[in-house]
Amino acid sequence: MIGSFFIIHSRKFLAFFIGFIFLAAFALPLPGAEAQDSGATKHKGMQSMPKQMQHGADKAATSTDMKKPKMGGHAGGMKKPMMGGHGGGMAKFNKVKFEPSSTCKQCHETIVQEWSQSMHSRSRSAWYFSHKVASERMGMVCNNERNEAIACQTCHEPGGVYPFGDVIQKMPAAVASAEGVTCDICHRISEVKGTGEFSFGPMDTKLGPYKDSKSPYHKTLYSPLMESSEFCVACHGQLNNLNGLNVCDTTRSWRKSKYAKPGKDAKTCQSCHMPAFSGAAATGDAAPDDAPKNRTRHSHIFRGPNSDPTILMTAATLVQDVKRAANGDLHIEVKVTNSGTGHDLPSGLPERLITLKVTGKDASGKVVWENWEENVYEEDRMAAFGLYGFDPKGGEVPPMGASKIDNLSLQPDETRTLDYKLSKADSANIRSVEAKLTYHAARPEGIFYFGNQGLASVKPRPMTSVVTRVN
Repeated sequence: MIGSFFIIHSRKFLAFFIGFIFLAAFALPLPGAEAQDSGATKHKGMQSMPKQMQHGADKAATSTDMKKPKMGGHAGGMKKPMMGGHGGGMAKFNKVKFEPSSTCKQCHETIVQEWSQSMHSRSRSAWYFSHKVASERMGMVCNNERNEAIACQTCHEPGGVYPFGDVIQKMPAAVASAEGVTCDICHRISEVKGTGEFSFGPMDTKLGPYKDSKSPYHKTLYSPLMESSEFCVACHGQLNNLNGLNVCDTTRSWRKSKYAKPGKDAKTCQSCHMPAFSGAAATGDAAPDDAPKNRTRHSHIFRGPNSDPTILMTAATLVQDVKRAANGDLHIEVKVTNSGTGHDLPSGLPERLITLKVTGKDASGKVVWENWEENVYEEDRMAAFGLYGFDPKGGEVPPMGASKIDNLSLQPDETRTLDYKLSKADSANIRSVEAKLTYHAARPEGIFYFGNQGLASVKPRPMTSVVTRVN
């Protein structure tokens, strides 16, 4: 009897102990993070993100009338959005740091649907970032990579980190955190000083590009910052790797381009990635009846290679000139121009790569010559566009861990010319020459380094090509 009692209760204790360890493993913050302190603020009424770079920003202007218009269509005669995903129809925000998109969707359904197709909505689940955080939670990375994973959270999971001085602290799991860069993140940013260093306005105030915006559910404020490229610096500016080498600075390359200068060519990030069109900004079931039905608004798909692959087709131009010399030799000249982007091509994630493949085919379409076969960098370095990283011994490694970087990206409007000369014997059977540009979200070694996650999202995608017949 005593033995049975001991065995039964020992098993209960063991089950309790295992359950406790399991919960602790998933509930505790990232290594090095501290407990949340909701009282941490940098400015009165403001919350600030950790420092990385410096940049100033304009401050905003007008507030609005908070009077609630009478609206029908629902029981009770009022159309009131449910805040924070909770019921009750409360026209106020609950006590979370950021509202999930389900709250915004009740008045801005079309815009939220657009956003759901964007990489902003998937920033937390992106294969590169999710691997970093997952391996960090399991203690599988070294201290430097752990710090890198936490730093990445600032922009990939801004709703899931909370600052206390210069220390990033993990917040409790929340819907807004899982959504990555959700509506409330961008529409609460009031100041941008640099990449990873931005401040948020009060929870009940939403910032936007309209001077006449009104809402019965929250305060509104016009933000000229939101209309400028400097707003995007918050997460698309300078990024250094573990060894302090710059591996991404999209806004720097834009600032050096003609698009950043006043004149007919001037374009902001929003001009290309959030094109403007006429439509309604408020379209949900709870949208006010008197909301403007036709005004200039911006797409929230955030055009890019993943959300809108057609953008790749206009990013670069190819010009090919093929001539047969008098002695029978074949001369091939290919010019690649970054004609369709306002920044380096490629830019963003340093594992991105664009390759130029040039092939000679016989009359049957069989490839009888190509400029490279397996490793573009080793066989035809100038046919590679992107960053290549190397360790101290010269071995190729992902740029994020490199001690030396070879930057082969194309600057805005830059043209690279590649020449190939084939002897009469080597080119005798060539009847056509094709030059083709292909975009790689990650090169094979990057996939190997970060694990076989999200392979569908890193599948090579065609950009543009040109074929020339040969006599």
